[in-house]
Amino acid sequence: MIKWGVPQEEGLEALAILQEAAEQEGRQLRILDVGGGMKPMVFATHIIDYLPFYNRAWYGRIPDEAGAGAERFTEETWLEWDICQMPWPYGDDEFDMVWCTQTVEDVRDPVGVIREIERVGKCGYLNTIDRNFESQPGVSDANFVGYVHHRWLISPDGDKLRFVFKSPLLHAYPELRPRPSGEWILGLWWTGECPVYEYLPMNEQAIKDELLGYAEQFISPE
Repeated sequence: MIKWGVPQEEGLEALAILQEAAEQEGRQLRILDVGGGMKPMVFATHIIDYLPFYNRAWYGRIPDEAGAGAERFTEETWLEWDICQMPWPYGDDEFDMVWCTQTVEDVRDPVGVIREIERVGKCGYLNTIDRNFESQPGVSDANFVGYVHHRWLISPDGDKLRFVFKSPLLHAYPELRPRPSGEWILGLWWTGECPVYEYLPMNEQAIKDELLGYAEQFISPE
């Protein structure tokens, strides 16, 4: 089950509620942060990331005010791992909660990563870049749309998270770009499962049709 429209602050608040309930039961949560090497979430007990432990926190930590002294994970619970190499060396439902922010838009197999997140965790928080924001020019380079290192356009589709590859056609054809939605983060909380799929257009026309069909949802009526 997915709850859409959850900002990161609410994700941290939901985690705090889980932690309080666990403490009342006399136990501590096991929390996995997936892909958090550059900005780890300090309440995580475990990290899985491509970066080594000593090279962590390029962009600070989550929450922003936290320092290294707040980290619950250790070098021993930090796993240096390509998260697209599956399965991960964790058991089913090993973690009470899985945290994953600003990661799935970067990796080559986000559907597989999310399915592993589902497998090893009971619930979790995930956020990524809003598709409309990712489709705007000049975000990180004046000549291209979105962030130049991002591979995917990601959006809700009913009760599923939908991925479509970020086509170069977006850079060339402004009419294929949706209007800004006013958001730059797509955040969600999932419990039990996080349904996900990739839409795979088979030719150039199918790519254009998908992009235009999405963009037309954001055209204001006359």
